[in-house]
Parts: sequence; C-alpha cells; structure tokens
Amino acid sequence: MGQSALSKWFKAILFFLGAAGAAGFTAFAFILRSLKWMTTTYLIVWLAVVAAALVPCYIVLALLWRICTTISDGTVFCLENASRLRAISYLAGADCVFLFVCSVILFAVKLSNAYLFFASLLTIVVGVVITAAAAILSHFCKKAADLQDQSDLTI
Repeated sequence: MGQSALSKWFKAILFFLGAAGAAGFTAFAFILRSLKWMTTTYLIVWLAVVAAALVPCYIVLALLWRICTTISDGTVFCLENASRLRAISYLAGADCVFLFVCSVILFAVKLSNAYLFFASLLTIVVGVVITAAAAILSHFCKKAADLQDQSDLTI
C-alpha cells in the first residue's frame, strides 16, 4: 500500500471517528434523558461537561488529518509532525484532567451516580493511554526527523 492510499484510509477512519463522536454525543444525550433520576439541571450540566470534553478531541482529529496530509506528501518524519503529536499529547492529557476534575465535582455534589463516575474513569484511562502513545510517537518522530536531516546532509 502506497503512502497516498494509506493517507486516504487514515482520513476515512478519522472522518468516521468524527461522525461516531457526534453520534455518540447524541446517543449520550438521549440515554441521559431517559434516566428517571436525571432532572433537566443534571442533564444540562452533564451535556455541557461532555461537550467541553469533546472540543479537544475534535482538535486532535484535525491535527491527525494534517499528519495524514504529510503522509501523502511523503514527509512523514518531520518536526511539524513531531510538534503535532506533542500537541495531541498535551490536549489528551488536559482533557483527562478536565474530565477527572468535573467527574469528581459532579459526584461530590450528587449530580452524578457511581455508574457515570466509573464510566468517566474508564474514559480517562483511555485518554491517559492516548496521551502516553502520542508523547512516545512525538519523541520517535523527532528523532527520526533528526536522523533524516543528518542523512540528507551526508549525501
């Protein structure tokens, strides 16, 4: 599979992830509305928290889209991609902290139950894994870009 085809596949996956995130948010809203203990105040607070937590996710999708564009151009290992991956790591980490703080506060003031709290914690674990993976990939991408620059200078 060539770089152009790989880039197209990644972009299709990113588009699907963006659509799935929007559909998941809509489904989450309907599920929350159907809960008997969920009042309008609780619903608005939870939807605001989830919507705010989704903003960095869509910024990450945009950064990944730009990385896919560089893949199709043939410049995979460059400093721009390393900085994009570092930004993805920071965004994912900040999103984890935000979601954790909001989950603890909402649980403490009884705007949440144990199921929503533990679902939030599972989401945070996934976010921490993404944070670590993006940081590691950023480091390796920077090292590869440095090696590529050295190789270009020796030819």
